[in-house]
Amino acid sequence: MSLDFNLATSLVHLAPGRFRAQTDASWQQGRGVFGGLLLALVARASAAHGPTHRLRSISMEFVAPVRSGELFIEVQSERSGLLVARQSVRLLQDEKLVGLAMLSLAKERSMAEDFQEASMPKISPIAEIPALPFVPPMPAFTQHFRYHHGLGGVPGFGSPSTHTGGWLCAPEVQGPGDTALIAAMLDAWFPAWLCRMGRLAQMATVSFHAHFMAPWGPRPGSSPVVIENTSDMANEGYATERNELWSPDGRLLARSQQLVALLEG
Repeated sequence: MSLDFNLATSLVHLAPGRFRAQTDASWQQGRGVFGGLLLALVARASAAHGPTHRLRSISMEFVAPVRSGELFIEVQSERSGLLVARQSVRLLQDEKLVGLAMLSLAKERSMAEDFQEASMPKISPIAEIPALPFVPPMPAFTQHFRYHHGLGGVPGFGSPSTHTGGWLCAPEVQGPGDTALIAAMLDAWFPAWLCRMGRLAQMATVSFHAHFMAPWGPRPGSSPVVIENTSDMANEGYATERNELWSPDGRLLARSQQLVALLEG
């Protein structure tokens, strides 16, 4: 039986700032554990360590592939002020560094000047778009999500536009959604670069930089969100990808940019 999202992101507290996590093969993505799950673990460890500020940004370097199994997470408070705090997080496996992150956390400030000019992409209602079945060669981790493709291209068809997305659900998460789930879902859709290629290829995230703009809200974590991925540059086997995650009512939940590497020529 595979670990669901809540179990796969649960932590055992070992010592101040030190945690242990356990993943299984159902969360595999190519040579390593799905990067979105590692981002979620970073968010969970940050929240468990404190302070009570809300997570606003993650800058994550994926140093080496992470095998399924035991993983250790170390959180260090670098500086904590009245409104803003910063942490560093290290992921360790076999006592070797496999991931390194810097986090910014902050309390709410004045809301008088809030605005949102960004708008959610136009997409058909989820009820009108059938879910994609989980079949190879889809990565193992995708069995934990439900995909309703409704924007742009699909992998391997040589689309002239490097743009893709749709409705995305996490049906296992029956409780409230949180920033850890947002972080995982930001990385859960296939790279837009694959749509431009006339074949399927393995890719991996080298670095990931995310800003969390709004909380999930009162809806359960299984509620659908809209994800949109775009890429406008690839060179020497690397591409930049921009990811945006939207609530059904049009709130921008999070935005990220990642550097993606092509693993096969």
